[in-house]
Amino acid sequence: MKAKTTKISYSSKITLKIRDSFYSIEYGEEREIEGEGTDNELIELRQQLVDDVNGVVDEQAEEIVETFSK
Repeated sequence: MKAKTTKISYSSKITLKIRDSFYSIEYGEEREIEGEGTDNELIELRQQLVDDVNGVVDEQAEEIVETFSK
């Protein structure tokens, strides 16, 4: 009997040092898996989740860097 994945979650965190201060950004997300998917589909869903979460953290980090670069 194979276990069925019903949810996947991922979180990402980065800490930036700008001048003498540290700024931490963390974001996480959980997604429910609907229906019966193949192993390859699950791998694709996981990768999309990782890409989406890392994208949010990257955008926030860029905003912080831009703010202090002005």
